[in-house]
Amino acid sequence: MTGAMRRVSEMTQPDQALPRAARRRTQQEYEIPESGSLVVVRFGDITEAQADVVVSSASSRLDMSGGVSMAIRRAGGEEIRTQLIQVREAATSAGREPGNVLVTGAGSLPMSHVFHAVTIPAPGRDADVEDPAAVIKEATRNCLRRLAALDLGSIAFPALGTGTARFSPLAVAVTMADVIKEFLVTAQRSFRVEIWLHMDRLQTDLDFLEFFREFSRSSGLGRFSVRRHTVLMLHGIRSQAEWHDEVEGVLRRGDANLNPISTGYQYFDLFRFIVPIESFRRPVIDRIKKALVEQIDDPKVDQVSVIAHSFGTYVIWRILQDDSRIRLHRLILCGGIIPDDFEWQRLRGQIDRLNDIDDPSRHVINDCGWRDFLPVLAGSVTWGYGPSGRLGFKNSFVRDRYFDMKHSGFFTDDHVETFWLPALAAGKIVRGPERRPATPAWLSLLTVFKIKYMVLVAIVLGVYVLAS
Repeated sequence: MTGAMRRVSEMTQPDQALPRAARRRTQQEYEIPESGSLVVVRFGDITEAQADVVVSSASSRLDMSGGVSMAIRRAGGEEIRTQLIQVREAATSAGREPGNVLVTGAGSLPMSHVFHAVTIPAPGRDADVEDPAAVIKEATRNCLRRLAALDLGSIAFPALGTGTARFSPLAVAVTMADVIKEFLVTAQRSFRVEIWLHMDRLQTDLDFLEFFREFSRSSGLGRFSVRRHTVLMLHGIRSQAEWHDEVEGVLRRGDANLNPISTGYQYFDLFRFIVPIESFRRPVIDRIKKALVEQIDDPKVDQVSVIAHSFGTYVIWRILQDDSRIRLHRLILCGGIIPDDFEWQRLRGQIDRLNDIDDPSRHVINDCGWRDFLPVLAGSVTWGYGPSGRLGFKNSFVRDRYFDMKHSGFFTDDHVETFWLPALAAGKIVRGPERRPATPAWLSLLTVFKIKYMVLVAIVLGVYVLAS
């Protein structure tokens, strides 16, 4: 077994597959190339961070009596507060002003230090500071300077100032990111800098998607995004996959975690498509499988999804059937030519379930075109194909959606952003039109009286007549 396929096999074991399927979009990473540093923005409990330093947002009283300070005190023990009192008594009044940082040990926390960043003015003064953003920037900058001075490599920040300063989490994260980016671009070594936000502010994967999309844009960190969700795009026959560029642009702008990759097999002519000879189709299947395994085997990739059109749907369907070790996060089909009677439950465990609470049984999305007769024709003229891209699967494993489109009508910015992006980024199924026109009689006849059988009958009759 090759190294790549061994990893595929390991990933599909139950104990290792679950975290990938259950992963929520609660964090985004950004890599700064100048220093090789990593910025991580995430939602969760900051006391669970794995960093050298955890930052506490403190008042000038430095008593650890509320908010993040209290959470750190509870998690790390009273030893932290005892040390802070000693540091506070030794510090000058200027050293306790907003924007400054005091350092203690971390008690029983896994970190080595706690940086107490003063963001709230002393009692008796006006509760509001003149420029809260300036205080947040100064506190962030001083923490990073202390980190470098102590020769430490990682730090976990809370969203400084979301309490008294009343900043929104997004505004705080962007304000802090400006300072962090400036520091890391000129750093002489690599650092890992985390910004932790309260989970209860956002509820659904779509909420997280929207937050990170806006954060990436507003902070200017979008170009540094670490894209750990690969989306392979598979085209049909007689095509140069022109739609890949357009779809890639929409997906990359829509989610900083998505990495759309154009995957092809060169020009595949109509003759090889129609003739049901395995040696014609097998090279394409093997080539796409190799590209798929390379992505699964990449340690920087967390999830692999596929968007497949026309003959591409047949290829990915064959790959999944041929090798049960292959696992996908999301699978979106359009203009599909897979047999519509396929029992998708046979692939259970190979495709992660979508996260839509209103449609909990679906694993696959199948977009059909009302005006698309090619899938029906493909299933009628030769073997191995079917009309699923027009008639759907009508299977509980698959969400069929029907649109007023022809075979290649799905590749518009509006369709990709409205229907594909939510599924890929958040597992959300956006329903298509509720009503669709009846299937024309001639199209229904093609599913019953198949051309391939009629041709075979004609050939047999012709041979019989000639032999008579």
